[in-house]
Amino acid sequence: MKKDKTQKPKKTTKSSKKNTDIKAKKTSQEPIIIANTIFELTIPWKKVEPTYKKALKKATKNLKLDGFRVGKVPVDIAKKHLDTTRVIETALSEVIPDIYLAEIKRRKLRPLTTPRITPITLAEGNDVVVKVEIAEKPEIKLKDYKKIVKKAKKEAEKSHKDGKEKGQKLDEKHLLDHVYAALIQELRPQVPELLITREVEFQLDDLIQKLKRAGMSFDFYLKQMGVDQRTLANNLATQAVGKMQLMFILDEIAKKEQFEVSEKELDEYFEKKADESMQAHSKDPNYRQYVKELLLRDKMVKHLLEV
Repeated sequence: MKKDKTQKPKKTTKSSKKNTDIKAKKTSQEPIIIANTIFELTIPWKKVEPTYKKALKKATKNLKLDGFRVGKVPVDIAKKHLDTTRVIETALSEVIPDIYLAEIKRRKLRPLTTPRITPITLAEGNDVVVKVEIAEKPEIKLKDYKKIVKKAKKEAEKSHKDGKEKGQKLDEKHLLDHVYAALIQELRPQVPELLITREVEFQLDDLIQKLKRAGMSFDFYLKQMGVDQRTLANNLATQAVGKMQLMFILDEIAKKEQFEVSEKELDEYFEKKADESMQAHSKDPNYRQYVKELLLRDKMVKHLLEV
């Protein structure tokens, strides 16, 4: 299934309460939404300073002060009129990524999406301390998943026969919906908070872009739907939880059953089944990975239908 690769962090945010080396764990209640993996990064000022000076110089160029031409304000004077914390954050957006990736490798962590970076200590001349939150894939226990699938299929068939569609064949989509719902309900995989947040951010951004192309404002859309932004975000979060749970489950089944799509299979698909538009991107590594995941999903669907 498709996952985000280890990515460089987004721009820093404002500081918050200190947390150190906390590993997300299950509680006795086993909540669905779980804590992120958290650790601290301490960055020596000498590693930040060169980039900080460049960022400070750039900020000074745009500063307007009485008695000085724009871009000619001495740095020492400019610092008294600038938010140096913001300047340090700008510098960190360039410094942190490589340090973050090295730390992830050192700790042998496997983030599923971009991290959340929160400054703890930001002061000129002092070492910088930031809190890093990442989302890791939780442990998934499949139990006897085939038994769950078989039971769900029988219940779907019975419900279909007893319902309004009596006499009509149960279509594949509705059957799979029953199977997916049963797997999620029985296995209850947990999902890190950050993964849900990132998915909601993506969905909201995608929606806003689509509305812009349609000439509609986001506020007008909310009014038409009869919801506020918080309610919409909560609805998207609920959908995101189910989506991530299913992704984890199917990934684990694929791993257990050793399903994979070889490069040979991929080449054959592009050669025999892909249209001209797809063939034009057949050498693009990212597009090949995308198609590989689609083919793997097809194998998974076939497997679940045959269980």
